[in-house]
Amino acid sequence: MRPSEPIRLCEAGERSDVLALLTACGLPTDGLADHWGTTWVAVDPDAPGQILGSVALEFHGKAALLRSLATREDQRSRGLGKALFEFAMARASDRGVNAVALLTTTAEPFFARRGFETVSRDALPESLRASAEFRGACPASAAAMVARSGKLEAAPRPSY
Repeated sequence: MRPSEPIRLCEAGERSDVLALLTACGLPTDGLADHWGTTWVAVDPDAPGQILGSVALEFHGKAALLRSLATREDQRSRGLGKALFEFAMARASDRGVNAVALLTTTAEPFFARRGFETVSRDALPESLRASAEFRGACPASAAAMVARSGKLEAAPRPSY
């Protein structure tokens, strides 16, 4: 991703575009309305208001749930997903979380390459398992993955 493609907090007028992107990518939207304050978007610098991708975090005490990492189909394989991921992980580290978890049905290799380990859902903090994602927004077949504090601190720091 070029540095000219800024990642910033999602604005109220962009929420429907983020929801449409998530739906197009087959990702759940349940529960996201409670976390707009920690939802970020990558926007097209040449077409303000055009959402290229998104990522969100749900903070639950010292743990966070990474969700809504999505890019438009025409933006894939260009580093945008990686940039959004690194941005979110830096925010999690800034907040002092000791574990970031996620659920995925399709991106296990992507997250495994970035230090996430597949775990039992029961191994995750109860606060995360109480989120909408765990209560049914994601199918039971979704893999639960987690990165713990040592991996968070080692995550690359994007320069946005």
